[in-house]
Amino acid sequence: MHKLWLSLVIVGLILPAAACGGEGAPATGPKPFAVLTGPIEIREKASSGTITLTVSKDGASITSVNVTLTDFECSPPWASYILETRDVSPVAEGNIVVSLFGLGEIKGRFTSPTEASGTIDLAALGRTFAAGTCELGKSNWSAKVD
Repeated sequence: MHKLWLSLVIVGLILPAAACGGEGAPATGPKPFAVLTGPIEIREKASSGTITLTVSKDGASITSVNVTLTDFECSPPWASYILETRDVSPVAEGNIVVSLFGLGEIKGRFTSPTEASGTIDLAALGRTFAAGTCELGKSNWSAKVD
């Protein structure tokens, strides 16, 4: 009888603790008016990348995204490539999905009200019509409020 009671007590302590966090925990929403900035882990086609996300005044959406790539290797090469959108993208349960004019997509998740991370899959337009597009592929990004 003591073993059964002890098992129930241990299970009663573990289950509520497991429900409070961990990978299965729901994401946090963003801080209203937050501006998050951070690196994009570009492995090829650019020497570095930066992402900036701006959150709406009510924290329910992303109001702008800026992506900057430095030493962008397309045909011909660019010193920097900047892509910005001001389309409103809702933040549902801490998740971020932003379409970039048919040139790619940013996906991510708020891990705290002031931090987020995810992936960006980007194809950039070349400087001339003949250059077409340059595929950058999928890269990881992270951003936080400074």
